[in-house]
Amino acid sequence: MREGSSFREIGRRLNVSHSTISLEVMRNTLHHNQYPPEVAHAKAVGRKCLVVPSLHQF
Repeated sequence: MREGSSFREIGRRLNVSHSTISLEVMRNTLHHNQYPPEVAHAKAVGRKCLVVPSLHQF
């Protein structure tokens, strides 16, 4: 994003939907439009811990 890449370009590079990139950025952007990747990763790890296991696993 610092390089001026669009969400579509980033999505192409990572082989994911541009909407996934957009949601990730919106979810993890702090005040003043800052996106610190370390904070984003910590938030993602925290969200992953909150996922309830599926009943299909039992």
